[in-house]
Amino acid sequence: MFQRISEFHSACPIAEMENGPFARWIDLSGGHDTQGLVTFEKPIVWLRQSTAQAVVLDVHGEVALEGVHHNDAYGFLKSIEGATENAVKMAESFAAKSDSAITVEVWLTVKEIPAVSAPSPHARKGAPARYLSVPEDWCRPDDPVLKARATGATPQERAALPPPSFIRERVLFKAVTWSSRKAPPDWEQMRSDACARAYDGTLTAAA
Repeated sequence: MFQRISEFHSACPIAEMENGPFARWIDLSGGHDTQGLVTFEKPIVWLRQSTAQAVVLDVHGEVALEGVHHNDAYGFLKSIEGATENAVKMAESFAAKSDSAITVEVWLTVKEIPAVSAPSPHARKGAPARYLSVPEDWCRPDDPVLKARATGATPQERAALPPPSFIRERVLFKAVTWSSRKAPPDWEQMRSDACARAYDGTLTAAA
């Protein structure tokens, strides 16, 4: 089966490095009747990244309007800056203040992304590192669904099984880093607390 692998660049730090083992199913007959489980080792990294967006909440606390998603294209946690600028403009537009029915907030999500390091020989010093996405069908060898497939399941039984737990990004936490209901000192504390959580653990510079 064709696997879509994308190339991307990131200046975000590495939270973890591992070598597997990983596993994936492959077709042995050119069809789907004969499949085999292949286990292998491959070094991957987990990049810690963030996304942030400004949101408008109505009087019931429900999302009435979402701003654009900002990412860390310019460095780790830089997403907060763009989202905060957007939130300030939205708060002014809706006249959202501490006692308003409408609230504007910045929602931050910090996550870790699996990737394969793919350094470019022509990369400029200080430029974001080059990576390849992890193939969509990589799993852990001890995944219970993979084990069920390996115990003589027929093609029909395999089709009825749920998908295994593929290697995917993992969300560490979500936080509010700005609110139209708060005063500037509170904004700084909210942002500081979120950044401290984001830097928790051992992080290394991008490969």
